[in-house]
Amino acid sequence: MKNSTSFSLIFLLGLLLTGCNKVIEIDIPEHKQKAVVSCLFHKDSTFKMYISKSVGVPDDLSGPVENAFVKLYKNGVLSDTLFFNGNLYQSHITAQPNTSYAFNAVVENLEPVHAKDTVPDAPVLGSCSTEDMQVTIDEMIYNQLAKIEIIDPHGIKNYYELFLLAQYTDTIFGSGDCTERIGAYSDNPVFNENNFRSIDSFVFDDKLFDGETVILPVNYTSPSIDNNGTMVYFDYTLTVVLRSISKAYYDYLIRLDNHLTAQWSDIWDGVSVPVQMYSNIENGYGIFAGYNEVRQEVIPGEQTP
Repeated sequence: MKNSTSFSLIFLLGLLLTGCNKVIEIDIPEHKQKAVVSCLFHKDSTFKMYISKSVGVPDDLSGPVENAFVKLYKNGVLSDTLFFNGNLYQSHITAQPNTSYAFNAVVENLEPVHAKDTVPDAPVLGSCSTEDMQVTIDEMIYNQLAKIEIIDPHGIKNYYELFLLAQYTDTIFGSGDCTERIGAYSDNPVFNENNFRSIDSFVFDDKLFDGETVILPVNYTSPSIDNNGTMVYFDYTLTVVLRSISKAYYDYLIRLDNHLTAQWSDIWDGVSVPVQMYSNIENGYGIFAGYNEVRQEVIPGEQTP
């Protein structure tokens, strides 16, 4: 009787396992290959452009295209031909504010691609100060508060990116002089208007303070290291970096943040809808966008200027 029961259980288990197999055929659409361009430029910078080719699933990523022909236009007039150097196409001229720049790239066997954008005026960064203030958000401890003043021009739609850099000397493990972006948080409505969620930068527009001066609070973590269970905090200098970015650069950063956030979803939080990346490249993919930045150094506990 015992042997008969064991045989029955094994037989039923076998049926269950074989019954779970099902072959599902998926028709993957044929991939139409296009050029992929990445070029971010700012005031007084040369243009550095990376060009590759798009790939389908499950092809390997392609390397840089080395034989493209890239023309650069300034205010609609041919101004430069980019040369290939170290995986990048580079210009001889530098970008300047309030000037329209466009490129046209010809890649063998692909449609020519083109895009245009401008470098905005420099943003106006007022006084900046820091003070000790500890808060805990989502298990992250922020022990400093920066107050950053931005003076927004009236009547012009402005887009911004803000992040903090810390410069310090690693006296524990001997890494020498270090510069790093530091984690930051703020619940100010200006930053939360567009649901941008990066922990090391803020991307926002002037919708809530057009033409006004605003002081924005930012909590951040001063540079430190765990030395055998003891947190060691370094003396440091804070650099506030404020960028005025083009609309294309703004859209690209917002979509990139949403795209990366969607990849972290799971069955417990609910699976997010895939987010397609933003592109302003005609006949291709990627980004061609300008920005202008100012920096201000702040000694912790002091106010500048």
